[in-house]
Amino acid sequence: MTRRTREAELALLASLRGRHAEITQQLEAVSSHWGFEDPVYRFYHQSFKLYLLQKSTEMAVRYSNITEPPQVLPSGYAALLYLYDLR
Repeated sequence: MTRRTREAELALLASLRGRHAEITQQLEAVSSHWGFEDPVYRFYHQSFKLYLLQKSTEMAVRYSNITEPPQVLPSGYAALLYLYDLR
């Protein structure tokens, strides 16, 4: 990991911690049938509505309380890095 990448990850984690309450509320909003289950169902029917989930916060909430990038890279954290073009 380069110094620049590490600094970007630390900035991302700080931002997530600062917005923890907000993104937790967003997660609750998208966890409903219409916010999560229906778009995943539509994925199997090749609907573009699934892509609305990309803006949701499921992975962001999970990692919003850590202060340092994990030593072992969990797949959810890796997905979050891809979302923010850090991987």
